[in-house]
Amino acid sequence: MKKTLFVLAGIILISFAVSAETTAQELALKQLEQQNYTPSQVDSPEATTPFSGDNTGGPTWDRPFTVGTGASGSCSISGAGPVSSETIPFHVDTTGLYTVFSAWTGYDGYLHIYQIAFDPLDQCVNLVALDDDGPGGLADSEIVDVTLTAGVQYYLIASGYGAGDEGPYSGTFNGVGTATLGMVPVELQSFSIE
Repeated sequence: MKKTLFVLAGIILISFAVSAETTAQELALKQLEQQNYTPSQVDSPEATTPFSGDNTGGPTWDRPFTVGTGASGSCSISGAGPVSSETIPFHVDTTGLYTVFSAWTGYDGYLHIYQIAFDPLDQCVNLVALDDDGPGGLADSEIVDVTLTAGVQYYLIASGYGAGDEGPYSGTFNGVGTATLGMVPVELQSFSIE
């Protein structure tokens, strides 16, 4: 009889503890909702990093419109330029798939991603991905599910589709990890020894 009472008392105590924990979590969520809380990168399996800029009067280049094998001269270069551009260095903290989206304000834009280095005079070298028109047509561009490696330096090039296409833009990096704008700190760089 004593053994049954102890087991029953233990079950009741565990029930109260689980109920109190659930109530505390529910209360915390309600408080966050009342503060107009929006989910953060920690709450979501996909992290989001915003970016914005304006390529008006930026450096011009003849942009590629296909990704080749990576060797100089292996991609196709557009005859619609030269186009104004802006270069955004970035890196990611987790290797995996990322989507880069940009909305163009009043013009047709183009996105390119380069790894390790970007040379506007040798446009095919290090070119990883590109996109002209996203889900909104001429108003945006979206590079979907590109594989990026943690510790590698990348460059996002935000440019116009053709000569005279320039202006403000804003967008997001979404993926399995967090994209950070800027150069990769030395302690985070990926190296390969051959």
